[in-house]
Amino acid sequence: MNLTANLVPFTPMPFTARSAAFLILVVGCASSASDPAPLTFEGLPELEVSGTEGLPIQAKNVSDILVVDVTVNGVTAPIGVDTGSPVILLGPSGFPNADLPNGVGTVDSMNVGALGFKNAYVVAADLITSPDSSSPLYGLLGCQILCNFSVSFNYRDEQLTLGKGALPSGLAADDVTVPFSLLGGGEGSLAGVGGSVHIPRSRIVLKATVEGVERTFMVDSGASIWLLKKAVFSELVKDGRATVGGLETTIVGGTTSVSVTRLKTASIGGQEVKGLIASQDPTFEKTLNAVEAETGESLDGLIGGSFLRHFFVTIDYPATTMHLRRYATGAPTFDGMDRIAFSVADNGLVDAVIAGSQAADLGVTVGDEVIDIDGKAIDADDLTVSGPVGSSKMVHFGKASAATLSNQTVAIPIEDLLPLKAK
Repeated sequence: MNLTANLVPFTPMPFTARSAAFLILVVGCASSASDPAPLTFEGLPELEVSGTEGLPIQAKNVSDILVVDVTVNGVTAPIGVDTGSPVILLGPSGFPNADLPNGVGTVDSMNVGALGFKNAYVVAADLITSPDSSSPLYGLLGCQILCNFSVSFNYRDEQLTLGKGALPSGLAADDVTVPFSLLGGGEGSLAGVGGSVHIPRSRIVLKATVEGVERTFMVDSGASIWLLKKAVFSELVKDGRATVGGLETTIVGGTTSVSVTRLKTASIGGQEVKGLIASQDPTFEKTLNAVEAETGESLDGLIGGSFLRHFFVTIDYPATTMHLRRYATGAPTFDGMDRIAFSVADNGLVDAVIAGSQAADLGVTVGDEVIDIDGKAIDADDLTVSGPVGSSKMVHFGKASAATLSNQTVAIPIEDLLPLKAK
């Protein structure tokens, strides 16, 4: 059975690349519960671990995905921490002169924080595109390292911990423990990569509740939002809540189109988050079907960073349990769909306007020229069009269709583009 790999950067609109999401899933033949331990591969050298466990590693929150610097044979580059990836993926373009294998193999030396690894099994291929152009990404830290540890994700303080360590300050008293099944595994080939790929059991499958209905999901820290199967998505939006469709998504081998909506509630083990953005993507659906074949489980979607970032999350692989400790203060709260209701292309021209929005009512039209927003040029790295609903962005228009906008600086309101109630 061949493996498939899909990379999904989700960018709802230009300017909101900071809230983009991506997903990579490597799918192999299903394994049974009687198979060897997940990290035992016949014919491969044993992974050797040295250094100190349990120390926080500095990370960066890129679109609700934690990114850490990894040093491979003396060459350092940032890669994403991805519980959805069974393998370590390294892009040769980010690790020049690191003596990476030709496709699939091991590397002599790999360092993550205070930990060193020898004979780490990796896939060397440039398959990753960062969801944020200002934060390059050259691979994924997957199961072959993660599955050895109790792994903690601290989205608030931008830290990753491999091994059991001290809890950060500022956590609520609750500590919810949720059991999960570690499923999947197999062997096959990866499109565009030479050689056979060994896949450990790495799929974190558990129960979660979406708007009162318990469903089965996979936890994937390499996806930045909650992703749903089409049938579940369609059922939820029957109540008339807002959806935005036709949003371009980049995948390995081409592009596809996604739809997004907002969830009233989503919870794991009773830990609830309200108002999450969720997406449905036909290409993702095909990939998820392949994961179902690998795991033998019927899955309703993926749980990504937009939910996880509300908690100090510990995934204890050896104990197959996940701990969710809510942040008492300071949890990341960015919402990519609380924003002005139009997008601007790199050439400074409006390329999309949400119908029925306040921006549309003010006369913003596709083709209007935008000089700057809040005094910042369109190509500024720190440009943002998101913010609290009801606030405004000062948009300096050049030539525009509406006389009230042309060569004027106008306050454009921030709107919730995904209201739960129909207008």
